[in-house]
Amino acid sequence: MWEVAFDPSMLANSSVIINCPDKALADELMDVLAQSGVTWCGGGQIPSKHNSRWNDHREQTCYWIEDGRMTYEDKEYAEDYADDFPDHIRCTFLGVEAPDFDTASDEEIRSLLCI
Repeated sequence: MWEVAFDPSMLANSSVIINCPDKALADELMDVLAQSGVTWCGGGQIPSKHNSRWNDHREQTCYWIEDGRMTYEDKEYAEDYADDFPDHIRCTFLGVEAPDFDTASDEEIRSLLCI
């Protein structure tokens, strides 16, 4: 159920439940969500590493995002009530991957284009 890796594009058209098994990953996820315009339900605060609420459920923390608003709960709740949320994508945040290549320099681009 949680084997799908989170991708920010999921936020555009879907309701998402994101498991975040690590505090450092939670901090990184908060940055991704803030950049995507997601805010906390209730107060409308922007997510940050200072308000991730990860310590409440630790490795079992799941962030629920619907229509750009987020809340959190534990993974067991998400699994116990899966039938109540059939349209939600359940995924795991594994971090933002850095590209596995270096950006080409201007000189490399000119050489490639023969100019």
